[in-house]
Amino acid sequence: MGNIKSNLKWAALFACICALCAGLIALRHYFVAPGGKAVIKQNGEIIRELSLSEDYEITVKSDDGGYNRVRVKDGSIAVVDADCPDRLCVNQGYISSGELPVVCLPHKLSIEVMSNDNEVDSVTGVPMKGGEQ
Repeated sequence: MGNIKSNLKWAALFACICALCAGLIALRHYFVAPGGKAVIKQNGEIIRELSLSEDYEITVKSDDGGYNRVRVKDGSIAVVDADCPDRLCVNQGYISSGELPVVCLPHKLSIEVMSNDNEVDSVTGVPMKGGEQ
């Protein structure tokens, strides 16, 4: 009987820890303010800085004659259409934080959301300075 009580205590402790972790992850994503701007780079150079506060769409032309259609919507940004062969950039979807960039390798294009001053690095947990990645 004592063995069952011990196992139940460990199971309850494990369930509480899992619930706490899930709650913290949910709160982090719920309360993180979206970045104020996104930077579009082509061939490693900044070609545009876009505000994420309004909804709009632009087309970025590449040197090889191709294009990427970029949409800003609800504080997020994505490549919604492109003429690259694999269209992986389109499949990446919308981003709203500096955790991962949207990348189109055939057109040498990358889109990064610049971090707010109060945001922390998602890997190290260290506060980042504005725009630092």
